[in-house]
Amino acid sequence: MSIEALSPYRKWNLKGILICHLLILFLVGSYLWPATRPIWDIIDKAFFQLTNASLNGPKWWQTFWAMANHRYADWLEDICIIAVFATYIQSAHKHFKLRKIAEFVFCIFFAALIIYFVNELFFRSYLRIPRPSPTLVFEGSVKLSDHINWLKIKDTASRTFPGDHATTALLFGSCALFFIKGRMAKIAAVYAAFLCLPRLFTGAHWLSDIIMGSISIVLFFFSWVFFTAIHAKCILSIEKFFNLFRLKKQSKLFQK
Repeated sequence: MSIEALSPYRKWNLKGILICHLLILFLVGSYLWPATRPIWDIIDKAFFQLTNASLNGPKWWQTFWAMANHRYADWLEDICIIAVFATYIQSAHKHFKLRKIAEFVFCIFFAALIIYFVNELFFRSYLRIPRPSPTLVFEGSVKLSDHINWLKIKDTASRTFPGDHATTALLFGSCALFFIKGRMAKIAAVYAAFLCLPRLFTGAHWLSDIIMGSISIVLFFFSWVFFTAIHAKCILSIEKFFNLFRLKKQSKLFQK
């Protein structure tokens, strides 16, 4: 199977790369430029106050966001992501299932590499940008952990930029939109957007951590991987490896 048969972006999509980089320039530039930075501060404050105030609401609302922030929820989110791609693979014609599996494996490695090398190593370990969470900045903030003490909840952080969960969710959503078409892609996109909310509602992250941080990271790497032939070459290599493994297995069964 050739690269041309794998992807409509067999050649560089310069327009797509340019649009993504212009969006990154707008987001990061508007945040760093002294003239527009106050706008981001106003948006951050207003969004936090709106979401944080809602935590004074009914117990079921507090419990919902507390459970959405628990580590068990992360496992459930992973299961849902796997279920989306499993449905995508299952619905494919038998001749294309192996390729769809290769696409899924590629998406896993793509997301894992960015989260580890960019978010964890570069931003967390190397740059170590000090940015306390909203709950540590604004006095009198509602801390969900004070109301729901039977769950371990992340509602404070000393370095919030960028949002790891949001980056993961947006990577999943962008990959789903690229590979999966139709209703399932829309569901995946909505679900990815929802996954960005839990840390925002508890005040562990600023809205700009997601919009200016996570979105910019995803746009940059998505454009250079999916708007070039990089993704197609990687998927082709993974598919070839699976084919080689399958042929070896069939050969052993035949010899028996």
